[in-house]
Amino acid sequence: MVSPFQHKNIQNSNYPTLPNGFNDFLNEQIENLPTEDLILWEGNLNENQILFIPKKWVHFVVGGTSGISYSQDIVLKDNFNEWLNSIMLVR
Repeated sequence: MVSPFQHKNIQNSNYPTLPNGFNDFLNEQIENLPTEDLILWEGNLNENQILFIPKKWVHFVVGGTSGISYSQDIVLKDNFNEWLNSIMLVR
């Protein structure tokens, strides 16, 4: 996970990017992305554990085994416009 304060560090157009402007961490060229100033959180979840990802934190998930995952956006009256803009950016 990457803090919103460090988004500029993973929006490097010299490396493969996704439609949302963030770098594509599945592309093998990403290992050359300069990340010396990047603070990452990495971890492993075990069965029946939950991870809460805060608003605007960029994240990349790899499933190590087959299973089921569930994600949900919490959309309220106060954040509806921001949520709508975020999904329109990706599409």
